[in-house]
Amino acid sequence: MKKSALLINGVSLPYHVLDKGLQQAKDGTNFIKVVFIYENSDDKGYSFPKNIEVSKADLSEGKAIKNLEELVQHNSSYVETYLAKHHVLHEIIILKNPSIEEIAGNLNDAEKIFVDHDTFTHPDEFAYVNFSFEDLEDHIKTKIEWCKRG
Repeated sequence: MKKSALLINGVSLPYHVLDKGLQQAKDGTNFIKVVFIYENSDDKGYSFPKNIEVSKADLSEGKAIKNLEELVQHNSSYVETYLAKHHVLHEIIILKNPSIEEIAGNLNDAEKIFVDHDTFTHPDEFAYVNFSFEDLEDHIKTKIEWCKRG
């Protein structure tokens, strides 16, 4: 069975990548594996000064992690519905704080991988992976195709 993969940053929903995967399915791919990746901790070492008055809102690390996980779940549910609506056989995988080896292990059985360009060009933004595209290429034998926003 022909298989393509979509590698998606879990906090974003790159419609252009979904469209590329759907087009690939129409062109003969029988199965699409969608791999969501995200980090749920900000390990950059920055902390606010103790005397800063931020706001009266209930902002806690636990609530932020919960909200992030709900966002990733919402995005994966949307993709599930989108692919089912178009009658595309698929599998959804969510990897939380994945190692590069975990990601590669989930992608190496695909004939082609579609990736949102921004996932690997803005690595300092919240919830993006902490390794470069070149690092990922070294671990994956499959052809990777950049999907830039139109």
